[in-house]
Amino acid sequence: MYKSLGVSFVVYEQEGRDKDLPAYLAEVAVAGFSAVEMRLDKFFATKESTEAMAVAMRVNARRMHTALAEAALDDQATVSQTMINITACADRAKPRDLEFQGVCLVPLAGERARGEEDVKAAVDRLLVLASSLKRRGLWLAIHNDIRESMDGGRLLRALLDQTASSEIGLSLDVEWLCRGGGDPLALLKQYGPRLRTLHLRQSKDSVWTQELTDGEVDYRAIDKACRTLRNEIHLVVELNHMQATLQTRRPVDALKNSRQYVRRVFAV
Repeated sequence: MYKSLGVSFVVYEQEGRDKDLPAYLAEVAVAGFSAVEMRLDKFFATKESTEAMAVAMRVNARRMHTALAEAALDDQATVSQTMINITACADRAKPRDLEFQGVCLVPLAGERARGEEDVKAAVDRLLVLASSLKRRGLWLAIHNDIRESMDGGRLLRALLDQTASSEIGLSLDVEWLCRGGGDPLALLKQYGPRLRTLHLRQSKDSVWTQELTDGEVDYRAIDKACRTLRNEIHLVVELNHMQATLQTRRPVDALKNSRQYVRRVFAV
């Protein structure tokens, strides 16, 4: 069932607090979260950044069970270096006693439209990357952002279908899928056994809310669907702000309220 509960760093990145790791992690602890999900290709990009991250995590007794990365796996010109960078970052993060278990990868990052040939190219690289991470004791899961979620999640489904025989998992961003016109319950019914992480964000009137609450995504129905699965699922609260997002409280208070919401809805 639910194996861990973490929180994404993205709202702090938006506030320009990338280098304020100790204060951020202290706020995460105050809000009631024991784990964080960091950008693998940012916070573990160098030996120096990895050491700073590891020290801050150790001081605040936090864990990083999952990490997020983005790639344009269909881009022939950049994909080789991108894959090298991801595995190098994983190599730096893995031995740091963070209980690091897997990578949630956005495979079609970027703004340009994608088609079937792009998916096929991405799938080939996904298989190679998954094999490489497995040798390092890590799993790989496909994470849907805007590109993978459009048209009802058409590209996400194609990626999952074409990796069906592999051990590649699903890292589902429920709100992005709903925003793209997809049905998360139908997706979970078909691909639920592959679910590794569930990213939690909310919106009202198509605007992201400052904290996790009731809104356009029915998280109670999502929880009910997940409870039929035998997977070990990592929950990740992913607060994010649009320009139109109404912000009336500090991020730490939004995290506290989000933590209470997860407790009520997911009983975690």
